[in-house]
Amino acid sequence: MSRANKSRAPVRAGSLVVTVFGDVVAPRGGEIAYAGLARVLEAFGVNDSQLRTALSRLVAEKWLASQRVGRSAFYALSDAARHRSAEAEARIYAAAPGAWNGRWCVAILPDLTPNVRESIRKPLSWLGFGAIGPQTMIHPRPDPAALGSLLADIPAGRHPLVVDGVAGPVEAARALVRQGWDLDALGRGYQDFLDAFAPLARAKRGAIDPYEALAGRIRLVHAFRRLALRDPDLPPELLPGDWIGVKARRFAGRIYAHLRPASERWIDANLFNAKGKLPSAAVYARRRFGG
Repeated sequence: MSRANKSRAPVRAGSLVVTVFGDVVAPRGGEIAYAGLARVLEAFGVNDSQLRTALSRLVAEKWLASQRVGRSAFYALSDAARHRSAEAEARIYAAAPGAWNGRWCVAILPDLTPNVRESIRKPLSWLGFGAIGPQTMIHPRPDPAALGSLLADIPAGRHPLVVDGVAGPVEAARALVRQGWDLDALGRGYQDFLDAFAPLARAKRGAIDPYEALAGRIRLVHAFRRLALRDPDLPPELLPGDWIGVKARRFAGRIYAHLRPASERWIDANLFNAKGKLPSAAVYARRRFGG
């Protein structure tokens, strides 16, 4: 890994900021100085103007809050963003999925205009629900807390009817999976991810520059995050044999574990919030990918 990576990093600044906050800042209190964030994103070729524009948009969207202390600017996750970040954390950094209890959660959307209906379908899809009809979405095991939070955010009169029940024969369940999710496209995405990061996996396991380790870690998480948040996290019983998503998750976990110690040293030494150096990472961050 080298800083030459900056020239081949076609990433949107705003999306990259969200990745940095989720991976680095959230486990360490949720706030960071602008100067430190700029140093991190410099590795990706994000300049001052691009970063300020991205931060302004995230503040306007109430994803971030900002404050000034003297001449320094600080950015922190909003309360809502902390909640959403925790939900994403569970999906991005999870260990391998466990066994299925043979039940489905079915969300039946009310008969609304297409645009309004899409405003409900979209957040359900973020939780991994698949559509088997214009008003019907299913998932074999959605996260109960995340689903409850999502439903609480939907205005009265637009709530879907959510039903939990036994799925029936596994063959029928697999047919629903083929109807509700495009696993072929997701599988191609995982293969592209493996191909893109294979050189990093083949790199020597010796000493690694802490700044380069942080850049590699963020690049890895940014790429894997896009796939993990599209992945419905289906149980093994409903997936194709030798599902590539399992291989990709284990691969991401190995690379992340390799890069984490050096990257944490750079964070400890260089990143600050309004009170001083960032606090130590929360315990949950040490358990990512089953670590």
